[in-house]
Amino acid sequence: KISGFLHNRHLEMGYLFKHLTVRLWTTLTIGSLICLVALPPLAAAMGPNWMVLPALVVFALVFWLIGTGMAALGRRRMARLLEEATVWDRAGMYREARQAFARAADTVDSFLFSPFSKKIPAERLLARMARFQLAQAAPEATSDAIVEAYLRRFPRDREAAVKWLERMLAGREPTATSHDIASRIGAAHPEDTLVQRMLSGFYLAEGRCDFVALQAYRCVMRSDKPPGDDLLGPMAELFLAQSRADFLALTVYLARVEDGDRDPRLLSGIAACQQTIAPGPENRPTLEKAEAVLADIDASQRHGMATAFMPRIAEPDRKPSAKRPHRQWKAMGRG
Repeated sequence: KISGFLHNRHLEMGYLFKHLTVRLWTTLTIGSLICLVALPPLAAAMGPNWMVLPALVVFALVFWLIGTGMAALGRRRMARLLEEATVWDRAGMYREARQAFARAADTVDSFLFSPFSKKIPAERLLARMARFQLAQAAPEATSDAIVEAYLRRFPRDREAAVKWLERMLAGREPTATSHDIASRIGAAHPEDTLVQRMLSGFYLAEGRCDFVALQAYRCVMRSDKPPGDDLLGPMAELFLAQSRADFLALTVYLARVEDGDRDPRLLSGIAACQQTIAPGPENRPTLEKAEAVLADIDASQRHGMATAFMPRIAEPDRKPSAKRPHRQWKAMGRG
């Protein structure tokens, strides 16, 4: 219910109609009684022609007070139910805690709140329910919708994001919504190495090599902590299968070679990267490592390996640039 309210405009209109129905009828009843008591003496003093304005003021004031009072009652009831759910949760009585959360959700969906006043209580309840579900050893089938609705709106909640990623890496079947949430989490934690490592594992399991996934891979490769075989191996296999020859792929290939991997495709990939990456101050140390790895292979063999790895290198418009890096490396060697 809560996740539906946060994303469904049709439900929002239904809640508005239900709230206004109760609020308007109550306003008419109470406002009419006040006008019957207060306006006759005022009409005797000011004249009946001026009674429209005081009546409108009375009804407007009653309408506002009723809305404020209804919202206050709803917040008070919801706070009590959330406290009750917390007590049940701490006692390990999860069925009772879920029942308390359900009653709190019914309160948020009741006529006590307008769609404008229920946003904050709904988000608060959604956060509590999401954390409750993430803490469960055997979550219910409906828990995914609650957690995903929460993380779509609050991906900066690191603890919830990490718990959700742990579930996904444990074998939970991903959906289109899961990929969207992963992207939001990655954007919210661009420098968090743990989160980016978990995201990398998620993306590698899905065979993703798009821009969002590559951002996570770059963060992992830039970190001081080595990525490890659980990430580095699948990353290298994915890049090799796609014949990638960019700077990120080069760092992955070199890391695998340094770890003792003797796959000949790695050398071909490194040769292709040498052919396609223009040397510069930032990538020069990495290119020097690549040159050291390929030191025993002459230029013609390197070009053949690079062409086999990435055939477009052999295209006519690529030939001049294929020789340029090698000439620069020879010049560096003489320096």
